[in-house]
Amino acid sequence: MTTLESSPPPTPECDKLAKRTEEWNVIYPFIEHLYEKRMTLAEWRDAKKMFKEEQEEAKETETEFKYKTLEDFKFWHSFLLEQPVPMRLNQLDDLLYEYFGVDPVKLEQERRQLLEYMRNLQKQRREAC
Repeated sequence: MTTLESSPPPTPECDKLAKRTEEWNVIYPFIEHLYEKRMTLAEWRDAKKMFKEEQEEAKETETEFKYKTLEDFKFWHSFLLEQPVPMRLNQLDDLLYEYFGVDPVKLEQERRQLLEYMRNLQKQRREAC
């Protein structure tokens, strides 16, 4: 159990994000504003990635992979590759974390550790009274 004298767990990801909170608080509301206006950011599909994913899926499901080359795949999927794909809000969160150099998984772990530390500290203070 944590003692009253112990220090909080290290939180490098929280610290990184805290240093740039002002920026986050400008960028994120703007993205929400875009959604309210029925606008969004979008990304272009990656033909190589799609080709490899479909190849893997064909292997896993033991089905025939119809395309001999990437160029063949691009030809038959050109309609998908010509238009950008709207990003979902959680993808935008991930994009912002990447922009700020923050690992969202580590950030969540740090938050949970910090909450646990605070609960233990509060419990010890109650017991000390």
